[in-house]
Amino acid sequence: MASSKRSVSCDEGRRGQSETVGFVLLFGMVLVTAGILVSFGAAAVSESEESLSADRAEKVMTQMDSEISMVALGRTDSQEIDFDRVPEEQFTIDEESGVINISTVGKTPEVIMHDTNLGAVKFERGNSVVAYQGGGVWRSDGEGSGMISPPEFNYRDQTLTLPLVTVTGEHSLGGGAVVKKAGPSTSYFPNTARSSNFSNPLEDEIVRVKIQSEFHDGWTRYFETRTEGAVEHFPSNQTVAVNLTAAAVQGFNNAAATTTSSDPTTKENGEIVGPTRTNIKAPSVSPDVDDKISECSSGCTDPDSFSGGTYSASTYYSDDDLDIGNNDPVFDTSDNDIEVVVDGTFDIGGNSEMEITGDGQVRFYVKGDVDMQGTPDTGGDPEKLVVLVHSTADEVTFGGNQQFNGYIYAPNSGFEIDGGGGQDKNLYGGVVADTIAAGNGAIVHKKPGFQLEVGEGVNALTFLHISTNPVTISGN
Repeated sequence: MASSKRSVSCDEGRRGQSETVGFVLLFGMVLVTAGILVSFGAAAVSESEESLSADRAEKVMTQMDSEISMVALGRTDSQEIDFDRVPEEQFTIDEESGVINISTVGKTPEVIMHDTNLGAVKFERGNSVVAYQGGGVWRSDGEGSGMISPPEFNYRDQTLTLPLVTVTGEHSLGGGAVVKKAGPSTSYFPNTARSSNFSNPLEDEIVRVKIQSEFHDGWTRYFETRTEGAVEHFPSNQTVAVNLTAAAVQGFNNAAATTTSSDPTTKENGEIVGPTRTNIKAPSVSPDVDDKISECSSGCTDPDSFSGGTYSASTYYSDDDLDIGNNDPVFDTSDNDIEVVVDGTFDIGGNSEMEITGDGQVRFYVKGDVDMQGTPDTGGDPEKLVVLVHSTADEVTFGGNQQFNGYIYAPNSGFEIDGGGGQDKNLYGGVVADTIAAGNGAIVHKKPGFQLEVGEGVNALTFLHISTNPVTISGN
């Protein structure tokens, strides 16, 4: 009996100890869970406060944008700004934030503006940064940036107006700021005193605007959506660049002109009748071709290989190679010019007698190689037929017995004519190409006054106005 009682007593003791241990463990788990919840809650509260502060700072910066613009562009002498909405008083001036470079990189490369600091007014809390820079307001969260309001970068109707606002001043602004003009505005373009080339209208130029900024993501999206230029983004060094192209007028003042140092050549019975020239400056027509292809991807008339009949629509589009073969299409330009856009190669067979009627022009935009064997009939007027060839094409070839009245513009492709036979002369008009060779055929210069506008409507920039407008900002 005694043994049995001791056994029961031991069991009860062990159960008591287990209950105590279980309670301690449960209590510990509750404390740990509570600690975790408190930690997460504190982090969430901190992030929420940070976000709310940045939201309030956005409103202040947007107001500041308007006030600074009024002073910078001469509408008032000074403006005061109150930071009461954001009591943390974390507004600072960073005079070295953002660098802009502007240059021409086309026919006459020159630097318009070199390493000019934009400066910035910043609000920073945690990972959030809200800033005024370059006439715009930007926000960053540590993983990227976006635009709150657009910068002073106005691109409209082929005109770029860039009244740059540059910021200097006291590092810490405290609870408010006073904005004043820091000096006279400086005109960089047009300015013939700086360079005889710095005048409007622009012709055959590419204007390159490059900005280095911690808000490069926002600047990139701005350029992509608000300009028609070619945008390049380099995140590794926080840089974005946009190229704005001025339309170029290309004259056909020669029977044969090359864009390289290679002379136009003849062999066997080949002949070039008229002046020739090497190393001409001829802008690429690739942007024009690409733009036409992009426009037609949403709907242009299908040429159906121009199998026969009369064609009078304004634009035809082939999304692949176009082979007219031996068909005899008639292009009627009585009511409008006609464009034929080819996203591939373009061939005309040896027995084709393509005809152009009316007083307008037929213009081919071709992405690939061109092979002409037939005889397009333009009534003897070369201005009625123009073939523009993309830089990805390797060659434009003429052969057989064709007689072509028109102009070939292929500044990055080779051109070769090897005809003869039933025609005395094979090409009347002019050729611009990378290299030119005439063998068993002739190129005859005709209508030397003809001019071709390259880049019309494609990222076109005609007028440029650039100035700096400095302001200084001090604490109030």
